[in-house]
Amino acid sequence: MARVAVLLSTAALALLASARPAAANGVNTHTWISLHALEHLPDGELKRLLSDPAMRSLLINGSYFPDGGYAVRDDFGEMAHWEPFVDAYLTWMQRELPFPYARGDARPHVAFLMGVASHGMADQVFDATFMKAARGYDAAGWSDELLDSFDTATDVLLVEATGVDFRGETPWVPADELAPLFDGLGHTVAPQTLRDAQIAMHDIVLTYGAINGRDPVAVERYRTQYPWAAGRLMDEHEPGSPPCEGEVVAAYWLALWDRLHDVDSVQNQIIATYPRADSDGHPTAHAMVEAQVVVVFGHGVDAAQLADKFTVEDATGKTYAIEVDPWSGDVGNLVRLVPQEDWAADQTFTVTIAAGIRTLDGVTYDQPWSFAFSTRPAPGPRDPTSDPTPHTGEPWTGPPDPEPEKPDDGGCAVGGGAGLGAALALIALRRRRRSAARRAAGRDRG
Repeated sequence: MARVAVLLSTAALALLASARPAAANGVNTHTWISLHALEHLPDGELKRLLSDPAMRSLLINGSYFPDGGYAVRDDFGEMAHWEPFVDAYLTWMQRELPFPYARGDARPHVAFLMGVASHGMADQVFDATFMKAARGYDAAGWSDELLDSFDTATDVLLVEATGVDFRGETPWVPADELAPLFDGLGHTVAPQTLRDAQIAMHDIVLTYGAINGRDPVAVERYRTQYPWAAGRLMDEHEPGSPPCEGEVVAAYWLALWDRLHDVDSVQNQIIATYPRADSDGHPTAHAMVEAQVVVVFGHGVDAAQLADKFTVEDATGKTYAIEVDPWSGDVGNLVRLVPQEDWAADQTFTVTIAAGIRTLDGVTYDQPWSFAFSTRPAPGPRDPTSDPTPHTGEPWTGPPDPEPEKPDDGGCAVGGGAGLGAALALIALRRRRRSAARRAAGRDRG
């Protein structure tokens, strides 16, 4: 029966080959990254929400939702990868869902949104670092045909390495809520199309990776085709590997959680850099992909005004020629600084980001920011990326759970915990509604 399943999945996948780009992470990988990102979240309301077993399936469904458009040949899939859609969904939640977002009816949408956001962020990091390097190292076997593609191969290899199997999850998508968001972004898609796409992703694409990741012949085929990637896919020290992606996704989740609560903070301006701040051992040869510098913003950034915002200077005062490459054009968060000359050996470098960068959702970063790295030999392997402004605190932690009711002894109840909690929640809800009303009056984003 297993062999029949492989054949059926292969035949079904072949039908999608002309519609689905052969790039980025596979859907089992996306789901693994989201669950791995939970390990990087600090304790708090968001981690508790996303770790709730009742929310697991919704986080998983969100994690593979953006690729569904490719399965049904509809442009909603590409749109769902990027910040304009994430921001439209987040803004809809602020307008339509009850506060607090860590409780009640908002929870499924928070979980699904975070899965969607995980997918888009992971693809940016993976494509710009790990996959870009693999295109060189594994050029001999490279293919853009779907069943031989890099994303299919690495998805199978991740299943083999981790043993994950998400086939038991039920496909789900808030189709009636999401369809109008796409319409607001200029693309009409029927709710049933969204449902059909989610089922196809689960039953065909996710299943293909799950089955073939347990087939030694299929695993060896892909390992032989992409040997460099196969040897480094689960290496947490390799830039852009799935474990590395999970750390960046967690930082992005925290930025979105703040944004959902109308909290603006410098800790959400830059959420990751490669190389990590104050690290050693950066490659010097400018032609190597690994010699690039990567900056990841907590908001999507307006690419049109980035060219003169970045400088790289060493300790002698020399400024280096770089190409500023917004990896995803005008819809993404990640910017590559590609050196046009070798970095000096045994030298410290400072990357400076000028003030004035505008984000796609209307924020302007009014303070410059910088970080340093060096080409001195490293004493040992280090994490390739880090959040240079670690996130502290949460915008809403909620009142404590009420104490169990006590028998009435005839006395007067003063300052009951449950009553205080309800009052705090009501005040917060009113504040949220006023804020949402101001946003709606000032600018309509979706």
